[in-house]
Amino acid sequence: MANGGRSRHGDPTEEGVVGEPRLAEGPAPADPHAVGEEVAAVLKSAQEAAATIRRTAQEEAMRIRAAAEAFVEQRSKETQREVAHLLGKAEARLAGADAEVGRKLRQADQEARERLDNLEAAAARYEEWIENMVEVFRGATSNLEDLLRSRLGESGTRDRDEAQEDVLRQRAAPGNRF
Repeated sequence: MANGGRSRHGDPTEEGVVGEPRLAEGPAPADPHAVGEEVAAVLKSAQEAAATIRRTAQEEAMRIRAAAEAFVEQRSKETQREVAHLLGKAEARLAGADAEVGRKLRQADQEARERLDNLEAAAARYEEWIENMVEVFRGATSNLEDLLRSRLGESGTRDRDEAQEDVLRQRAAPGNRF
């Protein structure tokens, strides 16, 4: 070995060692105070970098949170608008259905009144017809009674049943009316 018996991996000044950090060449500082100042400077620089990274991360988190809240707010407003729209449509349909039901009820009520009026008029006509028929039957009965009395008075010997049968036969003959 050309480096005095040390292996290639053991010499930190040699290049090409894989996986290990390469140390700076040159003599190590002799003054411990200088080493402390250098460590303090590195530590201060690391703390400043960490603070900057922390501040940047917090700012980014706040921007992300604000964007997320804005997105949620926007979606909430869109959802509220959509719900209001759907509710409006549903209320309009309900109002339309109520109006249709009301119209059909009024129409059915009107038709029922018309049918009742027609039935009452028909009943009045039939009642009048029946009264007329009763008058006709009363008149016919009176005529038959008068006729029977007159026939009974003429025949004297016939009995009443035979007289009634004769009158009915005469009246039942074609062309005769009561």
